Amino acid sequence: MRRALSTATAARLDRNLQQLFDKPPVSAHAFARETAGLFGYSLPPTRTPWTSAARASAERARRLAARVAASPLSLTATVKLLDALSDELCSVLDVTELVLNVHPAKDVVRDAAEANALLTSFMNELNTDVGLYQALKDAMDRVTYVNEPQPSEQTKTVAELLMRDFQKSGIHLSGNDRRKFVAVSDDILSLGNRFVRACSQFSCESVEVENGRNRLLGVDERLVKQLTKQGQSKTAIIPIDNSVIPAMILKTARDEDVRRIVYLAMNSSNEEALWTVEEMLRKRAELAKLLGKVSYAQLWLSDKMARSPGLSFNYCGISKRFLETVMRFLTALSAENKPLAIAEVGKLQDIKRAHGRTNNSQILAWDELFYSQFLNASVANTTPASAVVGSLRAYFSVGTVIAGISALLQRLYGLRLEPATALPGETWHADVRKVHIVHEDEGVVGVVYLDLFARSDGDGAAKFDGAAQFTVRCSRRVDDYEEFCGERRSGLRAPDSEVVRIQDGRATLYQLPIVVLVTQFDRPASTGVPCLLGLNEVETLFHEMGHVMHSVMARTDYQHISGTRCALDFVEVPSNFLQSFARDDEVLASIGTHYSTGEKVPIEMIRNIRARHDVLESVEKQKQIKMAVLDQMYHSAEQMESVNFDTTRMLRSVQNEIHVIPYAEGTHWQTQFSHLFSYGASYYSYFWARRVSDALRDRMFSGLSGEDSLREGGEVIKNELLQWGGGRDPWVGLGKAGIDIDDLSRHINQ
Repeated sequence: MRRALSTATAARLDRNLQQLFDKPPVSAHAFARETAGLFGYSLPPTRTPWTSAARASAERARRLAARVAASPLSLTATVKLLDALSDELCSVLDVTELVLNVHPAKDVVRDAAEANALLTSFMNELNTDVGLYQALKDAMDRVTYVNEPQPSEQTKTVAELLMRDFQKSGIHLSGNDRRKFVAVSDDILSLGNRFVRACSQFSCESVEVENGRNRLLGVDERLVKQLTKQGQSKTAIIPIDNSVIPAMILKTARDEDVRRIVYLAMNSSNEEALWTVEEMLRKRAELAKLLGKVSYAQLWLSDKMARSPGLSFNYCGISKRFLETVMRFLTALSAENKPLAIAEVGKLQDIKRAHGRTNNSQILAWDELFYSQFLNASVANTTPASAVVGSLRAYFSVGTVIAGISALLQRLYGLRLEPATALPGETWHADVRKVHIVHEDEGVVGVVYLDLFARSDGDGAAKFDGAAQFTVRCSRRVDDYEEFCGERRSGLRAPDSEVVRIQDGRATLYQLPIVVLVTQFDRPASTGVPCLLGLNEVETLFHEMGHVMHSVMARTDYQHISGTRCALDFVEVPSNFLQSFARDDEVLASIGTHYSTGEKVPIEMIRNIRARHDVLESVEKQKQIKMAVLDQMYHSAEQMESVNFDTTRMLRSVQNEIHVIPYAEGTHWQTQFSHLFSYGASYYSYFWARRVSDALRDRMFSGLSGEDSLREGGEVIKNELLQWGGGRDPWVGLGKAGIDIDDLSRHINQ
């Protein structure tokens, strides 16, 4: 029986949640160097606690590995041990990955980096351990002829996934080649981390513009004074490593040559950055070649949704068809969108001709922002865009949006976000807020830490530059740990980190999932004005919270298939699904409330801004298609076979063929494409997931209204998709959710 909240209780919880994020934060350094209690964990009392924790974790993992290989075990026992081993290592790997991206203390980051590298290398060794592979293979073979209790479907799925991981790790290779595989994998990790760090850095700090006051006409006078030392210098010095100022120059400077200089500086690169990205791609090609694949893309796409629904898995023979499916999908998407993008660019060309500053009306890379402001002025009404945008933001404080998301989650899934108290040392920065995810029947089902605000330049180590969800700990069953592992649980554990659930009429103990949501929103002002969000930032928050829900709603016995540990091109489906509500003007109107007056946002204001935002929607989409195609080409057979592989040459070719704005000579934008590491050969999945999530939204909610219909659809999505994590083929879940998967597959692969 659902425990419905009274209107007064729901309103009070929403106010508490809003105030948790909208009130000014305390000192930014309050907990910055306290690491012993991060997430409530008890770390070794040493100067390098993460490295010590990593060594202890590796030792426990060795004991579990020895138990797997020592004697014949049932498939259930083998999989339980291997999953416990993986969870042991991931408990340190995942949290140190977060520390590398968000912790302000540089010595803590160095310690976490060493710990992460140590365990990553150790995990690569385990993935090529013939004894573990043979033990799993023997256990899988015995299922067919040994009279023992049949393993669960989850167990069989995890066994197949583990076997696939062994195959991808070159278990069939000779001893020398296996060692080479580990070495190359370590190189890829090192190069990838180096590449990601370099993505937010520019090859030059600033550019100089002579006769600055005259050549910066159109730019805000206050900024011009700042750039010319209060007008004392004829030369304007424009910082490139500050993303706000160059963007303002590109948008407002009337002098095209000034915009060109700034754009080229923002998108140029140095030889080291180019070498890093190309060496990472070469190493990936080397890895694929070791495994007998024609490309890294073929290797990576072998177990994704991009295969046809219902297609049986064939590791060695079918990957090429997946690659063809992805390129066919992207080609069709481009053919559908490019005419719309060309039409939008045509409007910019008309404006450029009307300005009459040049005989060349072609829209170049440094023209888009500048001329789009005049296109915006012709949309909806004559109110200056900045004024309308600013007034809309006042209705969407970060606390108001999070409270609105909580109310939506209650209506969809019976879940709410409730403020929780973080003890001293539990978080890494004073801006971080802790929230419990509470189900109306089950109670607390997950813990999320939200690190939402940008930090000042002097505030310690750099914070992750973007929006992301980090899984710190997955859900999994733990009450049978001692039975299968032969020892008591130890390692990184925190108080109140487990929960009893009733499964098949029996009480079982599960780890509570811990996730972290990171963004770079403006910190609340000390004047009492909270952080105010634009529509794009509201969508970002909905999107990332969709990942959080996917992580905490899994109901699996194994961490290997928990939450977002599923096919990468399905990972973005739940996040895109929740994001779709942020594109619904009526949903936004129900959320938006003025931070000072309490007035509800007029829906016409939302529609007005939406019209302005969408004026170059197809151009932006075509840019993203270009990125997805470039990602595939960088990981293609052509790249593997090229003696003189040149990422810039390939960027020029793809951009001029796919995009509607030509490549700018002298630029090396690929060195800023951080997704090449985290989403290598998989950037297409954002478009793929949008198609799938749109099908879900249309099937579940089109033409329906009222709380019951919203909950009914949400329960289907939860029960048929989210709770399974990676434990079931997403195509099966979509079919059970009522989606015509044959029609969806044809639509995707048209």
